[in-house]
Amino acid sequence: MLESRAMKFLLAFLFVLLTACVVAQTATPVPPQWRRFDGGIPTHAAILALAVDPRDARTLYAGAYDQTGLYISTDQARSWRAWSEGLERSAVLALQFVGNTLYAGTIAGFYRLKDARWQRIEAIPPVAVYSIYNDAPDLYVATDARGIYHSADAGKTWRRLNGLDGEILTSILALDAQTLIAGTGGNGAFFSRDGGATWRAYESFRQEYVTSILAYSHTLFLRTRAALWRSRDDGIAWEIVRGGIENEIVHALLRDAFSPRLYAATGSGSVFASDVDGAAWQKFSNGLPSNAAALSLAQLNADTVLAGTQTGIWITRDRGESWQTANAGIGAPPIHALALGADGALFAATEDGLYRADASGNYVGVGNDALRVPILSIARAPSDPHVMYAGSYRRGIFKSEDSGKTWRAVGGIFRGRLAAPGVAVSPHNENHVFARVLFERIYKTDDGGDAWHAVWTGMPVEAEVETLTIAPSDPRVVYAGTNDGFYASADGGEAWTPRGLESRSVLAIWVDPRNARRVWAGATDGLYASDDAGLIWNSIGMEVITVTAIARLENSFVVGTKYNGVWLRRDDTKTLKVLSAWTPFGLPNESIVSLVYDDARVILYAATPRGIFKMNCAATTSC
Repeated sequence: MLESRAMKFLLAFLFVLLTACVVAQTATPVPPQWRRFDGGIPTHAAILALAVDPRDARTLYAGAYDQTGLYISTDQARSWRAWSEGLERSAVLALQFVGNTLYAGTIAGFYRLKDARWQRIEAIPPVAVYSIYNDAPDLYVATDARGIYHSADAGKTWRRLNGLDGEILTSILALDAQTLIAGTGGNGAFFSRDGGATWRAYESFRQEYVTSILAYSHTLFLRTRAALWRSRDDGIAWEIVRGGIENEIVHALLRDAFSPRLYAATGSGSVFASDVDGAAWQKFSNGLPSNAAALSLAQLNADTVLAGTQTGIWITRDRGESWQTANAGIGAPPIHALALGADGALFAATEDGLYRADASGNYVGVGNDALRVPILSIARAPSDPHVMYAGSYRRGIFKSEDSGKTWRAVGGIFRGRLAAPGVAVSPHNENHVFARVLFERIYKTDDGGDAWHAVWTGMPVEAEVETLTIAPSDPRVVYAGTNDGFYASADGGEAWTPRGLESRSVLAIWVDPRNARRVWAGATDGLYASDDAGLIWNSIGMEVITVTAIARLENSFVVGTKYNGVWLRRDDTKTLKVLSAWTPFGLPNESIVSLVYDDARVILYAATPRGIFKMNCAATTSC
């Protein structure tokens, strides 16, 4: 359910968190040659807002919950491109034209589009803006815990309305200059009859999420988690709307500009329409994705409507009878992890399932329909490269024993309730596997996945494991990075001991394949090294950068970062003696989800929120 802060929490596992800082980078002496390598993987983003340019209905805008934030189409949704200069990676929650000026509510403030660049409105705090209401020249903005802001001159000047301090304000409607209705994220709805000077709560909606309020002719519609409500007397009395929509969660409402029709985007993924003031509803779902909530709506002409969903944009040109995808250029392949198969083929764990690249770099889905679910992790067994494991979101662990051609479900303990964003296989026994569980800690199997047991003795209850690595030279030694420091186990993960880096999230671990006590840790404040299994740590660079991935090349290390791309440092192969300083290694300003190095083919892969990239190190001296 995509609501207020809960909405951000649910979508956070599809995209890297939008919280790290960006630091200055120096020029790379030899620019690395990265190229896209994700053809065939579905691209999409959660579309929370849509807007049509009032001057030209061919020009459309889409607000997305991703690092791009805003997309534009100038050919009536046939293709899209990023249009987010100035948004600073802010996901867009609301869009509204005021005259010919487009405004955007984002997770980090309120913006105006001017001369193809977004400018933040400084008068409004840099917090989440969930709703914008335009009743020219009056403009209202609802914010997260910082109140409602009002402009009486189409956005030139602003004042903050009194009351509702601390409320998560998710929707706003002005019936006139004096009558206002505001919805909140979990505390119901409020109304004011004096222009916002004082507010009273609606008793019917206490402790509800009210994320949509719409005026339609002489009727008001208000959406809660439980039902769609209607008022015929300017919000004094309310009744539940029935007629076929009473069991739906309504995410957005749209008034048809050319007829009495009312459209509703719902959590089931369908679009409903009513031609009789909401008394009866018709369901339209032909062509819409069945597993993605419809979140936003916009109208181009009498017959053409856009629906923004969790997985992109769909369009109907026959008033809802049939829908087609309109996603070209929207979002990026949602990649969670990468792994090499036995034959060197790259596997990608994505939000849409598991994919394998062919020789031409085009990906095809692997496995049966059971794997058409979010796959969060994948790993190959070092002792038997034909054995692979993949962790899913609440659908269990999957195992392949034929290099990823066929898969079967194992680990029933995970199905239906646990998500496994990390799997690690013992270097000496393909049946010994660890699974890192989202928002929890670690499970282990010794029989290839049939039986699992929890292994987190020594870790505090509140610990959340972010990464886990088994020492290649000694499978009894296992290291874990958590949201509060580094932990080590000397008995195959059965018991754990804290080993420093407290108050940091440890996101990446590398262990020397010849020495189980020599370990590196990538954390929220840089990169650390230890020669004694974590008893003593030394900073080895990247001090103000969050390190998310570590990979060893033949004569160098590469690290992936949050918002700062890939960096490289040259080291002696045997002694790890430093031969150069850390230098940027391409993909600037990107967040790196995963790094994988194919030493047989001398190829480096990087997964980012914009997709997968590949570098052929044999063709460049940069590596």
